[in-house]
Amino acid sequence: MNITGIILAGGKSSRMGQNKSLLKLGSLTLIEVILQKMKSFFAEVIIITNTPKDYEFLHIPLYTDIYPHLGPLSGIHSGLVNSRTDVNFFISCDSPCFTSELLNYVVAKYNGQQALSISEDDRVHYLFGIYTRDSIPVLERCLKNKELRVSQYFNKIGGELISIEKSGIFSDDLFFNVNTAEDYEKLKKLFKERE
Repeated sequence: MNITGIILAGGKSSRMGQNKSLLKLGSLTLIEVILQKMKSFFAEVIIITNTPKDYEFLHIPLYTDIYPHLGPLSGIHSGLVNSRTDVNFFISCDSPCFTSELLNYVVAKYNGQQALSISEDDRVHYLFGIYTRDSIPVLERCLKNKELRVSQYFNKIGGELISIEKSGIFSDDLFFNVNTAEDYEKLKKLFKERE
């Protein structure tokens, strides 16, 4: 299946006080860790960011929000508009603990839905999953009407959730994301334990 991998790197990192995707994990930045994993799975990977100069060193296509300052929904929109494939896999730039097994699990469950994402207990990971270009008209209506929660768009297009707890690949840190200095310290420990 022809799928583009799309990394959302448009957040302001306000709680961290600096661009969290450029924090180091060993010799690599968070976004390089994510990019390596995505490139090993998808033929094309692009980044959606409102600070493209920060990511020029990665030498991959960079695109900005078409509807700026409207949160992750505008990032999904820009990703879909700029992608060359109908089916697209999105991930946030601050969640580097996912595995190729998890990517494979989600892609294997895809059978034509406009959106497919993961639920874990009572949490839904809308920024880890598949969205399709044919949902762009609904997405644009959401943005124009200031219905900015990803969950609103997801529900309007009949997105499907898949449970991961019984998948055999679940671990507590799969979706660990970095928002604070404390989170960053925990993440560094997690990566040392995995080495």
